[in-house]
Amino acid sequence: MIKNLITNQNIYCSLYTYLLLNEVNIMSIYEKIGVKTIINAAGNWTILGGSIMSDNVLQAMVEAGKYFVDMKELHKKAGEIIAKITGAEAEWLHRVLLVEYYLLLLLV
Repeated sequence: MIKNLITNQNIYCSLYTYLLLNEVNIMSIYEKIGVKTIINAAGNWTILGGSIMSDNVLQAMVEAGKYFVDMKELHKKAGEIIAKITGAEAEWLHRVLLVEYYLLLLLV
């Protein structure tokens, strides 16, 4: 049953992205609540909704959303992975991510 649920969620994400990319006329979540969508010609601006996420990102979010994790440990591991890819220092990246984490806690 869980395997079917995961598959169904993946299919839903892929189908929704397909419908968006092919401009199939479906009512979006924004239309349901009365918010107009816009054409973004400015790039990845947060004030314009950030960016449209790829299927891979949506699938990763669905998978990650099934679990609780220690955010400090996640940030440390993310820093290590980013450091490996970019050649930056992992400890420096870890500290930057921790600062962001604590700033978010202050804002909530």
